[in-house]
Amino acid sequence: MSAAGSRSAVLDGVRGLSIVTVLVAHWLPLNALRPRLNESVGMLGMALFFVLSGYFIGKQVLVHVHPLEFVAKRLLRILPLAWLVAVVVAAIWHFPPSALAAHLLFYANLSDAGMRVPLDHYWSLCVELQFYALATALLLFRPGVSRVLVPALLVAVTGYRVYMSGYSGSITWYRIDDILAGFVLAILLHSPSRREAIGFFERPAVLWGAAALLCLACYNVDGNVASFLRPYAVLCLTGALLCQPRSAAAAFLSRPFWTYLATVSFAVYVLHVPLEHTWLGSGDVTEKYLKRPLLLAAVFLLAHLSTFYFERHFIAMGHRLRMSNDAVRSV
Repeated sequence: MSAAGSRSAVLDGVRGLSIVTVLVAHWLPLNALRPRLNESVGMLGMALFFVLSGYFIGKQVLVHVHPLEFVAKRLLRILPLAWLVAVVVAAIWHFPPSALAAHLLFYANLSDAGMRVPLDHYWSLCVELQFYALATALLLFRPGVSRVLVPALLVAVTGYRVYMSGYSGSITWYRIDDILAGFVLAILLHSPSRREAIGFFERPAVLWGAAALLCLACYNVDGNVASFLRPYAVLCLTGALLCQPRSAAAAFLSRPFWTYLATVSFAVYVLHVPLEHTWLGSGDVTEKYLKRPLLLAAVFLLAHLSTFYFERHFIAMGHRLRMSNDAVRSV
C-alpha cells in the first residue's frame, strides 16, 4: 500500500478523472448514445470529486487541526475564484441581489429553484461549503467523536434518501453521503484497525467490483435502487486504488498528465459553465460542437492563469497559517 497519509499521485488521477467526466457530461451529446447518459456520467464525476473531498477533510479532522486554521485555509482555497466568477456573472446576467447572495453564501442549492444559470453548477460548491461547516463543528470535539458520528451520519443520510426516494438532485441531503463516504475512508485507513481495512481494499476483486457497481449506481439514476449504493461503491473504489498502487488502474491514474488536471481542476470546474454560456457555446447544433475545441482551450487557458497566477497567492497565504490546538478545549 502507498502511504495513506501522504499526497498520493493516484488520488490526483481520480481528481483529474472527475473533472474530465464532468466536462464530457456537460459538453458532449452522450444522450444520443443512451438516454440520460450525460446525467449518468456527470453523476460519476461528482461522486469521485466528493469522495476525495471527504477523504482529505476527514484526514484533517482526525489529526485535529485548529478549527480557525482549517476554516481559513478552506475559504482561501475556494472563495477568491468562486466569488470573483459569481460577481462577474451576476453583473453580466443581471442577477437580483438575493440570487447573488445565495450563491456567494452557498445556500442556493437548498431549494430546487435556488440555482440560476450560468451558476447552476455551484450546487456542488454549496454542498462542499456546508460540509466544511460540519467538519469545523467536529473539530471542536476529540477525533473519537468523528470516528463514531460520521459513519452514523453516512448511514442515516443514505437511509433518508431511501425513505424519500432521493435518487439524485443538487440538494445537500441527497448528495452529501458521497462526501461522508470519503470521510469514512479516512477513518478506515487511519485507525488502529486499519490493517483489516487495508487487507480488504488490497483484493483485486474489490477494485473492479467497486468500479462496476459505481457505474451501475450512476447510470439512469431515477428509479435505480443501485444509486443508494453509490457512496459505498466510490468509497471502495478509492480505497482500492490507494491500497493497490501497482494495479493497472492506479498506474494509469498516477501519470503526470492527471496531476496537472488535478491542479487546475477547481478553476476548470468554476469557469466551464459560464464560458459555455458565451459566444463560445452559442449557435445551432453543428456550430456549437464545432466551437467545442475553442471553448476547451479558453477554459484551460483561463484555469491555468487562475491557478498559477491568482489562486496560488491565496493558497500560499493559507499554507502559512499555523495555529496551536493548545487553546482549544476538546470535548
